[in-house]
Amino acid sequence: MLLNLRIAFGLCVRDMLVDWRMSLCFILGLTAVLAPLIIMFGLKTGLVDGLRDRLLSDPRNLEIVIVGSGQFDADWFKALAARPDVGFVKPKTRAIAATITVTVPRESGLQSAEVADLIPTGIGDPLLEGITVEKPSDDRLAVVVSARLAEMLNLTLGEEIGGVVTRQRGGRRELGPVDLSVSAIAPAGLTTRAAIFVPVSLMEATESFRDGYGVPAFGWEGPDRPSERIYYAGARIYAKDLASVTTLHSHLTDAGLSVRSKASEVDGLNSFAESLTGGFLIIAFFSVIGFLVSLTASLWSNFERKRQATSFLRLIGMRAVGLIAIPIYQAVIIATAGFAGALATFFGAAIVIETVFADIGASVEGDLVVLKAMDISIFFAVTLGISVLASAVSSYGLSNISPAEGLRER
Repeated sequence: MLLNLRIAFGLCVRDMLVDWRMSLCFILGLTAVLAPLIIMFGLKTGLVDGLRDRLLSDPRNLEIVIVGSGQFDADWFKALAARPDVGFVKPKTRAIAATITVTVPRESGLQSAEVADLIPTGIGDPLLEGITVEKPSDDRLAVVVSARLAEMLNLTLGEEIGGVVTRQRGGRRELGPVDLSVSAIAPAGLTTRAAIFVPVSLMEATESFRDGYGVPAFGWEGPDRPSERIYYAGARIYAKDLASVTTLHSHLTDAGLSVRSKASEVDGLNSFAESLTGGFLIIAFFSVIGFLVSLTASLWSNFERKRQATSFLRLIGMRAVGLIAIPIYQAVIIATAGFAGALATFFGAAIVIETVFADIGASVEGDLVVLKAMDISIFFAVTLGISVLASAVSSYGLSNISPAEGLRER
C-alpha cells in the first residue's frame, strides 16, 4: 500500500505540473477566499484586544467603588473575598479617621509635614502590582507613598519618615506617633492624592485612637476598646478581570449597595466584540460553504475529465487506495499553497492598514491587525480539512472505476 501511495503522490505532482493553469486557478481561488477572512479576523482581534488591553493597562478600571458609608463586618469581607470574580478586597475605615500627618526631619532641625490620606493595601493590590517594595532594616512600618506626596515632601526611596495621628480628648490634644519607612513610590498615574498605602492594621489603629481608645500595639495610650464586633465603613474592591467587573457590580447592587464602576464601558466592549464576532462568523460560514461547493465541483469536473486515464491506472494494477490518494494529495497541496498565499496577502495588508490608520492604532495603544500563532494553526487546519473534504466528495466514485472502462472508450 505504501508503494501505491508513493506512486500516487508522484502522479499527483506531475499531473498538477502538466495542468498547471488549472492548479494555479484552484490555488488563487482559495487565496481569494481566505485572505479577506484572515484580514477581517486580524482586524477584529486587533481592535478588541487593543481596547481590552487599554482598559486592563489601568487597574483602576477594575475597581468597584461603594458610594457612601456602610457597616461591613469581617464575615462580609470573608464572603466577598471568596467569590471567584473578586481579585482584591480590603476594609476601609471612616474617611474622617483615615488621614495621618506625615513628617520629615530636615537638616535644619525643622520638620516638613503634610496631611496624607490612608489607603489600605496588602498582597495582591492591583494598583501596586509590579512595584518592588523594599523592607526596612528596623522595626519601622513599610509604606508606599503616592507620587504627589513624594513630590510635596521631596521623599526618596528608603527614607525614614514619621506619621502622627492627632485627637482631642478631655480638652487636650493628644498625639499617636508611628515610625514609617518609604518602601516604594507609586507611579504618578495611580492616584492624584497625597496618600500612603498602609496595612489595614494601621488604619484600624488610627480609627480606634481617634475614637478615644488606646492602641497598645503602637504604644498609643488610652482606655481599652470594648471587645465588640468591629464594623468597617467601606472597602477597596477590585474585580479579578474585566469580565468580572459586570458580575461583581451586579452582585453588590443586588445586595442593596450603591456602587460606581466601569461596568458600562466593559459591557460596551463586550457587545462590540460579540457584534464583530457574529458578523465574522456569518461571513465566514457563507464563504466556506461557497468555497466548498466551488472546489468540489471543480475537482469533480477535473476527475471526470481524467476518468479514462484513471481507469488505465486501475488496468496496470494501481489499487483503489492509490487512486483516492491522488485527489487528496492535490487537495493538501492546493490548501497549503492557497493558505500560504492568503497569509502573505494578510501580512502585506496588515502593513498597509497599520500605516494608513496609524492614528487609530495609537488610540487603541496597540496593533490594529493581530494574528496569533494559534489563530494561524486553526485557520490552516480548517482550510486543510475543508479541502480534503471537497476532494473526498468529488472523488467518491474513483474506487469503483473498472479497469475495462478505459478500454471500452478506447
